Amino acid sequence: MRSKHSTGRGNRRFDFITVSITAVFIILGLNATAQAENLLRVGVLGEPRSLNPFQATDAWTRRITGLLYQPLYLIDPKTQELIPWLAADQPVYDLQKRTVSFHLRQAQWDDGSEFTAEDVVFTARLFKRFQIPRYYEYWSFITKIEAPDERTVRLTFDKPEAIFHSRTLTSWVVSKKQWEPVAQEAERALSGISPADTGESGMELYESDATALERAREIVQTHQVSKPVGIGPFIFKEWKKRSHIILDKNPDFFAQGETIAGKTVGPYIDTLMLKRYDSLEAATLALKENKIDFLWKGISHAFVKEFRNDPDIELVDSLDNGYRYLAFNLRKPPMSDRAFREAVAYLIDKDFIVERVIHSFGVRLDTVVPPNNEFYFNPNTPKYGQGISRDERIKTAYKILSDAGYRWNKPPVNDRGKIQKGEGLIFPDGGSIPPLTILTPTAGYDIEMATPGQVIQQWLQEFGIPARWEQEPFAKLLAEVREGRKFDMYILGWRSLPTDPDYLRRFFSSSLHGSNPWNYTGYSNNAFDELAEFQASAMFLKTRRRAVLEMQEILMKDLPYIPLFVPKRLEGIRKNRVEIEKELFRGAGGVWLFSVLKLRGKKLR
Repeated sequence: MRSKHSTGRGNRRFDFITVSITAVFIILGLNATAQAENLLRVGVLGEPRSLNPFQATDAWTRRITGLLYQPLYLIDPKTQELIPWLAADQPVYDLQKRTVSFHLRQAQWDDGSEFTAEDVVFTARLFKRFQIPRYYEYWSFITKIEAPDERTVRLTFDKPEAIFHSRTLTSWVVSKKQWEPVAQEAERALSGISPADTGESGMELYESDATALERAREIVQTHQVSKPVGIGPFIFKEWKKRSHIILDKNPDFFAQGETIAGKTVGPYIDTLMLKRYDSLEAATLALKENKIDFLWKGISHAFVKEFRNDPDIELVDSLDNGYRYLAFNLRKPPMSDRAFREAVAYLIDKDFIVERVIHSFGVRLDTVVPPNNEFYFNPNTPKYGQGISRDERIKTAYKILSDAGYRWNKPPVNDRGKIQKGEGLIFPDGGSIPPLTILTPTAGYDIEMATPGQVIQQWLQEFGIPARWEQEPFAKLLAEVREGRKFDMYILGWRSLPTDPDYLRRFFSSSLHGSNPWNYTGYSNNAFDELAEFQASAMFLKTRRRAVLEMQEILMKDLPYIPLFVPKRLEGIRKNRVEIEKELFRGAGGVWLFSVLKLRGKKLR
């Protein structure tokens, strides 16, 4: 029997294995450290519904798939000019033939297959053929989609549309090789529909068969993508749901090393880890504890003071691409009277709301296009009440309504010109104004929308307007605004507005009022409608910009909305890990941000 203390051959073999395993772990540890030096840990507050870009109806699906599937062009946020991305050059227009042509970069999908014009044609036809929501609108007026050669795309349109520049040409592209079997399955779902007028080479258009079309569209949109074939700066590696997504650098990224929009494109990050958190507070705490390097899309305001004293954390503030606003129901008096709306505009102290209600985490707004949309923002619209005292604002509002024939049981300005608490506003015809409700979401849902309702109620009551603030669950409030339309006033907000200003036509055009759900207020102005239709078909940026600026002037004189403020978004960045170029974070995001962002190379421990 061999002693348990034997030093024979078997133990020497065991020692060799132990040393070998130890060496392997040391090597793996070194590799892990090397990778960690170029790993960016990003905190996120959501995850995609799927990796299918045709299902990208929510913000986080669009953000994640936007790192994989790439557009033909990007838009410069300052000038609105096209930045060639998958496209290699600026589009060439032939207005007589109504065609647009452009060339494509030499690139390859991350499965190694070549990117060609056939991928662009295939994707565009998918949008049209199955009427994919959102994208169908951008391609519906394109009558022919052609690939004269592997690097050229030619589009023919039936009429000019402004969204061609800002939407059609910024559409993303999928791999025909990966998606063709899905398209064929969807095509079979359309079998039995009789063909109508074709009008496009290689692609028949069909009369609407709602059931079959919906079934075919569902096949495309619900297709499960476990291994997306992308063409972006990163390649999909892993998705552990409710935990993280890992993307690796694409060594064959088409733009790598090129100078685009004044920046040399990377990516400079080997691995991008998107770590999911259930709340903003939890994500902010992770930044504080060095568990993430960058909190994408904001930090909790509760940590601002502490972070500003932390030498390792940089706070970069940027304005949200949206705003909070008070809206009137123009179908009901006195909201239907412009004099009443103007008086309310003077009574609302926007600067007080910004400074005292949202504690300066935002800026005052006096138009319906946020200021970070620099090209279309109009800074010269009326600024009701700015720079005057509370007493002066009350006296101005009092004169406006008095001149319009309104009276009070007790006026807010007495015979000696002194301010007093008003009571009982009366219509010009002698009838008493009934209680008017200001609807807001609950404070628990969004305090930035709820609290202004409380202070505006107080200002109106002191003026003699019988206003009352009422908080409602968000879903119920939306139903009342969109469907019931019996509201008096409400406070809501727009988030993630596109840089394309056509949303103004959707929100306020009376021609869309009957069929389009976005015109909540019932606003109607013929001059506005004409400009709205004109800008929608303006192919030249400067011409369109003039129309959009004038649209804002009309709206801010008529006041169907009173814009209140634009919230600030604070990005939290560990500056000992991430090189800070503040302009990248202000209004930037997605593929551009992560293509040019660099790390400092400090090892993670």
